[in-house]
Parts: sequence; C-alpha cells; structure tokens
Amino acid sequence: PVRSASLFGIALVTEHSLEETAMAWRERGIIVTDPQPAMQPGRTIFTVKGTNAGFAVMSPDGARN
Repeated sequence: PVRSASLFGIALVTEHSLEETAMAWRERGIIVTDPQPAMQPGRTIFTVKGTNAGFAVMSPDGARN
C-alpha cells in the first residue's frame, strides 16, 4: 500500500521524430539517451538523465494511428 504521494516519473509524447527531438534537446544542453524501442510494441523512447524522477519522451502509440 502507498502511504504517501510520490512521483515515479513523467512520459511525454511527441509527434516529431525522436531522433530530431533528442538532437534538439542535446543542443540545449539536456542529457538524453539515444532513442530505442519502448516496451510497448511500435513505440520508441528516450530518457532524460539527471532528474530525480523518471522523465521520458516517446513516439505516439501506433495503435491509435
């Protein structure tokens, strides 16, 4: 059981290419991983390093397209 509220992480979805998004974030000094396959089939994800909670950016859900 959860005894207090906590933040596990945040995932954003972008319609843009994850490769282009990762490059743009790196140009702004944000440390991100290379895009890789996500756990959900058909999706790609990269994570943002240096945060206290999980922070990721992923491609749209292919099942919704």
